Parts: sequence; C-alpha cells; structure tokens
Amino acid sequence: MNKVKTSIYRKLVIKIILFSSLVTVFSTFFQLYNDYKFDVKRIENIQSDVLSSHSESLELALWSMDLQSIDSQIEGILNVGNINNIRIISTEGDTWNKGDNKQDNIIENTIELKHRYLDKRDIPLGSVIIQSDLFIVYQHLLEKALVIFISNGIKTFLVAVFIVFLVKSMITTPLSTITHYFKKYTPLKTKDLQIDMANYSRSGDFDEIDQVVESINAMNLETNNSYGEINRLLAEKDKTTKVLEKTVSDRTKELEHLLEISLTDGLTGVANRRKFDQELKNEWRRAMRDGTSLSLILLDIDEFKPYNDNYGHPSGDEVLRTLSAAMNSIIQRATDHFCRYGGEEFVLLIANTSAPEALVMAEKLRACVELLALPHEYSNTNTVVTISLGLATFTPTDGHSEDDLLKAADVALYAAKDAGRNCVKLYHTE
Repeated sequence: MNKVKTSIYRKLVIKIILFSSLVTVFSTFFQLYNDYKFDVKRIENIQSDVLSSHSESLELALWSMDLQSIDSQIEGILNVGNINNIRIISTEGDTWNKGDNKQDNIIENTIELKHRYLDKRDIPLGSVIIQSDLFIVYQHLLEKALVIFISNGIKTFLVAVFIVFLVKSMITTPLSTITHYFKKYTPLKTKDLQIDMANYSRSGDFDEIDQVVESINAMNLETNNSYGEINRLLAEKDKTTKVLEKTVSDRTKELEHLLEISLTDGLTGVANRRKFDQELKNEWRRAMRDGTSLSLILLDIDEFKPYNDNYGHPSGDEVLRTLSAAMNSIIQRATDHFCRYGGEEFVLLIANTSAPEALVMAEKLRACVELLALPHEYSNTNTVVTISLGLATFTPTDGHSEDDLLKAADVALYAAKDAGRNCVKLYHTE
C-alpha cells in the first residue's frame, strides 16, 4: 500500500501563509486606522496653526474694517493645504464666506476674534470658522490601502519563510535564544543585556549564528553608547530651548511696552497725538460704513501762557495732569477717545453721537474743569482755570474727510474764544 508522502515543511508553509494572511489583514487595518487618526490630527493642527497665525491680523483688519486686508487674509488661509472653507462672522452682522461649504464629513475649528482696547477690555469683533473636508483623508487612505497591504504581506511572508527555513535547518535552539534576547531588549535598558550561547552544545566553529550573536552584542553596546549621547544632546537642547523661549518672551514684552509708550503722552498719561490720528481714521471709516455720525470736541485751556509765566512750568504741568485725569474720568464709553492734541490742547472723539448729545458731553467737560477750582489770578476770563471747547459733528460722506471734521472743530474752538472763553461752541455748516 503506497502511502502519500507529505512534508512537515510544506504543511508548515501552508499554515504560516494562512496565519500570515490574517496578520497582514489585521496589521493593514490597524495601520490604516492609525493613519486615519494621524491625518485627522494633522489637519486639526494645521487648522489651529492657521487660526493662531492669522487671528491677530484678522482682529486688526476686522476692527478697522479693512475689507482688502480681510479678503487677502481669507485667500491666504484658503491657500493653506487641506483648508476648504472659511467663514468670518462679525458682531455687526457682516459675513465673509469662501470655499466649499459642506455640512457633513468635515473637520471644523472656530475661534472668537477680540480687540484689546485702551482700558484693557476685550471687545468682541466676531468669529472665524475654517473647515477641512474628510474626503481628503478618505482618499489618502484609499491610495495607501493597497500599498500597505502588499507591503505588510511581503514583510509577513518573508518572516514566515525565514522561520520555516530555521526550523528546517535545525536551528531552533539558537533561534529561541536570540528570540529570548529580543523579548528582553529595550533601547533604554541595554547596558547589561548580552546573548550567551555557552550553555548550548555547538561545534567549535565560529559560524554564521555566532557571528550574528557577536554582531548583536556589539550593536547592543553601540546602541547603549548612542542613547547616552542622545540623552546628553536632548538635555542640552531642552536647556537651549528654555533660554531661547525666555529671550523671545522678554523681547516680546519689551516691544509691547515700547508700543504702548509710543501711543501714550508722557506727561498726562492719556493717549497722544499719534494715537488720536490712528483712531480718527478708524472711526471715520467705521462711521462712513455704518452711516452714523461722528463728533469731535477740541478744547484749549484758557489763558494758559500767563499761568505758566507766573506760576511756573512745573505748576503748569501739574495743571495739565490734573485736568486730563479729571476729564478722562467722566468718559464712560470704550469707543470714546480722549487724547492730548498738543501743548494745552486736548481732543475727544465720540463715535455714533449726535450734535445735541455731544454738546452735553462738552458741557460736562467744561463744568468738570471749572469745578476743580484751580486758582488762576492772571486770567482775564475767570479766577480759576477754565477751558474753551469747539464741537463739530459730521456724518461722513464721499465729499468730506476726517481733516474736515478736525478743521470744523478748530473753527468752533476759535468761536468759543471769541465769545469770551469758558464756553462751548458748535460748528454750523454754511
């Protein structure tokens, strides 16, 4: 009776191929799942980086309503990879929306835009929302799936063939020793880990297995030395990074302080002429866009030169500080800008305010200064320090500019001086 011959090697190959196929499928699925999470996290990081890098400039553009800058920043964000849609919604109801606006299978990120004003309050400006399409992730995974499957299959099959070859070649014991070594192997604990073949019966020849063992032991020693050097370099890197971060932080604080100083009057502590020029342009554009009125009060301390000449400049400086602090204290709205215009002149810019409302505020300023009752024996107007105020209210149109508003307030101020000082005069258009 003829027996069908079979081979353990062949049966082992078949079983290992089946097992390898399962391992390949599982490892492919696991790797694709990890790639999916990695791609999603990468897109979320891109979104966060884009929002962080553009938030400050978007806040500035939205605050000043610089439409060209807003459009330019939207285009810049959309040019970043994996960003498919951006939507900006201002608190005033304006909306900018560009890109493919989808509702499903998206990754979305939102931040609130705010503006830090002179009194350190955050003024909400709106929000910006960016979206990324998950279809990009799915497409990327689909492109990688076949490559990963084939790659994992080849690697698994080669390992299987290697194992079968070792079993067929009667090297189970040395292989078990090496396998045991690698089970204990970790890159951070390699100092005393060595492969010892002395307990196993082997020929006296220095064959390939012995060479592998020697190479592994040498690699182990070299790896241990390399990790020591790597740890030293990482420690130096961390130290250098901390020093650099502190230097950048200190420099940033210095620059912020310098910017604040450049916009503040050194004597009175209120905003200076440079800050006023900025705010006048911003509020004029805002009023023109919204169709609202803009009022400007220009005031001058009466008979201030005789005061300086007789009481001395230090006393004059103290008067400037006292008056500016008192007048600034009665200004309640964050959108009102009180600045030192130059010398003994101050200016108050009031947004979205009619002429009657501005007259009330101007009279409050005049009364506030008079009630301080600062003696002025050399004034031809009063026995105390007083101010004269000129008021102009415009609704911006294409035919006027912010300079026209300032000139009108100056005309009204001279009218107040001609009327005997210590009074408020409103500019009337001819």
